[in-house]
Amino acid sequence: MADWHEKRKLERALAEELNSAQLALRQACAELRDSVAAIPSGIPAPDSSLRIQKTGREAEAAYARWKKAMDRWRRFVVEGAGTDAGENDSANAANTTE
Repeated sequence: MADWHEKRKLERALAEELNSAQLALRQACAELRDSVAAIPSGIPAPDSSLRIQKTGREAEAAYARWKKAMDRWRRFVVEGAGTDAGENDSANAANTTE
């Protein structure tokens, strides 16, 4: 019975991680679109170019976080596997508490 509770706890933590990553990705992509749309001529000034690069890097990082969360969720659902050994994140911490 404790195993079932631990599995549900891990499932909730992974779902929360995935939802959080998805929200961050949506926000980063919206910021990138806004940065590009803010350039009326289509030719960015140096400051605009730096802003686009910065928001692009943020979107790339958000995508990497989402992809990692999606991979972890897929492994849990499809393979019944837990989190990667040695990772220090919310899902792994939830799996080891209690």
